[in-house]
Amino acid sequence: MKKLSIIFLTLLSAALLLQKPAFAASTTATQSGTVTTSATIRGNTFTISGFTSPFASVVVTASSQFIVSTTADAQGNFSAPVTIALNTTNLCLDTVDFKRLGSSQTCINTATTNPIGLFLPPTIGLLSTTVDAGQNATIYGYSLPRSSVIINPQNLPENQTYTVTTDETGYYSYTVESVPAGTFVFSAVGEVLGAQSLPPTGGVELKALSLFEQASTTAQDLTQSLASSIPASYLTPILLTILFLIICILVFLYIKKRKKKEIKKTVVGRK
Repeated sequence: MKKLSIIFLTLLSAALLLQKPAFAASTTATQSGTVTTSATIRGNTFTISGFTSPFASVVVTASSQFIVSTTADAQGNFSAPVTIALNTTNLCLDTVDFKRLGSSQTCINTATTNPIGLFLPPTIGLLSTTVDAGQNATIYGYSLPRSSVIINPQNLPENQTYTVTTDETGYYSYTVESVPAGTFVFSAVGEVLGAQSLPPTGGVELKALSLFEQASTTAQDLTQSLASSIPASYLTPILLTILFLIICILVFLYIKKRKKKEIKKTVVGRK
């Protein structure tokens, strides 16, 4: 038994001696080293380019995520390198003209559309997004200089399009006369040398207020104006006074109605 105990202690000591350097080395490595890892993300890299209004800003997105932005030169040319995931094919290009008057958006599928030489739709904006029915509405924006802009209205009774020509800076404007009551959406397509721009996604919304909506808006503005002009310390007494008058009127009408009923009963009883 004594021999077995000696052998067991010898083996245990040897094991501890072998573990200590390994543990110490592991501790030293953990405390004094840095670990560097690297990963490669596979993607699709290409150049996207085309034409828009001079000095316009172009932002490229994929699934609402920012990819790259660029600015067109004095002739309206733009170009930018794009890197997207291999399974991404749909890209959207948002354009804002250099005066920030209007904007436009168009989307492409890179699997079917060549991203080189894209003709972006004109930017479009409204002088006022809300007018009274019967008033005029002014539409404006930018495209390539000396090009045509076809404005497409939705929901207007005439269901027609309006064509205008941009000036040397690319600016255009058009006035729709006597807009009827309702809500309308306007979009624009560019055309130069017989070639049309990419179709826009969406447009700008115009609301023409009916007489009832005008009266309601005026009343609301008047109420807000009075509320802002009357001090808060006076507002509560005024409201309580109005409430008291309303209660008095209701009580008076109730008593008057009761008296009429009593008189009617008296007359019927005498008969």
